[in-house]
Amino acid sequence: MGKISINGTYSTIYTDPDIQDCLQTSVTVKGQAGKQIQLESIGLDLQVTKAGIAGTVWVTANGTKVAEWTDNKKDYQSKTAYSNLTFKDGEKLVLKMYIKTGDAGSRARMTNLTYTYSLVDAPKSGEGPAVVWVQGITKTQADELVTKLKTDYPGIEAYAKI
Repeated sequence: MGKISINGTYSTIYTDPDIQDCLQTSVTVKGQAGKQIQLESIGLDLQVTKAGIAGTVWVTANGTKVAEWTDNKKDYQSKTAYSNLTFKDGEKLVLKMYIKTGDAGSRARMTNLTYTYSLVDAPKSGEGPAVVWVQGITKTQADELVTKLKTDYPGIEAYAKI
């Protein structure tokens, strides 16, 4: 879908998300039947108004934290996180961006918020993830197999559990 920008600069003096609502903005991507939304990346610029004070930003996707950054510089610092989070067929995506500062006397700010996502075909009935079990091999053989699978099938999630 390309990079999507969220306009504005968001600033806070909130220090405690347990008692203060640190939510700054949210966006919703409408789901489509037969398609799954795959979140690819999130980016922004973060800064604080007083050097040495920590500013923290975190982002959730449908309630799951997908990125978090902390910085203590007065100049804006670019932050990017990558994701392969894929949602159910037709499910909408709700991104929420939060920010807090380490000192109520000094603001934390974020700007240049962006995100990218794709719409992928939902698997047909009977299609989907599969588990492959290989019994009777050594850890070295399992590690070699995982390496080969990841080379031959980019995007596969493979690991050895011995």
